[in-house]
Amino acid sequence: MGVKFKRKQSAYVNVLRIGKVGFHYGVNASFSIAENRTWAETTVEWCPGELRTEDGRFWLMDIDFGPSITVGVMGGGQFGERFLINVIGFVNPHAKANAKFGLELDDHAHGLDVWTIGEATFDLAVSLNARAQVNLFNRFTFNRDLGEQHWSVFGGPVGWDERRLSGSPICSFP
Repeated sequence: MGVKFKRKQSAYVNVLRIGKVGFHYGVNASFSIAENRTWAETTVEWCPGELRTEDGRFWLMDIDFGPSITVGVMGGGQFGERFLINVIGFVNPHAKANAKFGLELDDHAHGLDVWTIGEATFDLAVSLNARAQVNLFNRFTFNRDLGEQHWSVFGGPVGWDERRLSGSPICSFP
């Protein structure tokens, strides 16, 4: 749940026997209040959310709450149809809370126990990353990650990791 904005400007001149010569620049920005962990789209995951069966665990809900702001700045240039370069940098300050809820099936010699499990974490952080892309002769593309930095006020997410939520199973089967 959120909004995205994208703006790009360019200035090129056609030079005889060379082609386009010029530069471009732009800004990407987004604001979200909830998103999934994959960063692919801005969504809220609700049942079945992340449904996995590792170690008999079934996650029924996995929600990340923001707010999260991302600002990306890009720029580059072109020299004819043979050389194009882009440099892109992103800044992402965020306050992120995550909540997970699910069930754990504990199969043992005397039967099967069903436990409730959960996780809750919070992080206040800023991430920076940059990458460059060069296209030569309209055939060869080179992508280079220029690095990523992540700073957290707490040194990383704080809270409690995956654990059982009660002292006894919610139900048992012989």
